[in-house]
Amino acid sequence: MNTLLGKGAPTMRSDTSRPLPPKPRFMYGREREKASILTVLLNPSSPARVAILGAGGIGKTTLAISVLYDPSVIERYDSRFFVACDGVTSAELLLTELANVLRLPRNQLDENMHDLVLASFRRDSQEHVLLCFDNLETAWDNLATRRACR
Repeated sequence: MNTLLGKGAPTMRSDTSRPLPPKPRFMYGREREKASILTVLLNPSSPARVAILGAGGIGKTTLAISVLYDPSVIERYDSRFFVACDGVTSAELLLTELANVLRLPRNQLDENMHDLVLASFRRDSQEHVLLCFDNLETAWDNLATRRACR
């Protein structure tokens, strides 16, 4: 995601955000899928959007976290974030979880959370940001959430 950030907005730095989940110790049989994801994420010509779909327990989260720790991804992206969405059931809770991951000031979240989250993705200079939403279908399957995100 390449966007510009206005002055005075919170900055996004991986060292001030919630840490990534631990790097997977093992990952078997997903090298081809990982290579495909890396091809998309490392393509400089357009913002990348990747969905890892499948039944529960097949390693989607492990694959996603493995990609977040790939040296080429670390080099390409200034900031990498992992947003766990398993308990997220609405657009508002999704924004709250994203704000928590970004460690935005709690005292400002109540009134203008939407604006604060969006402002955190703008910068004085271009920054490459990678957001990983894990189990997003939990919130997305709720029709009201889908409508609120438009």
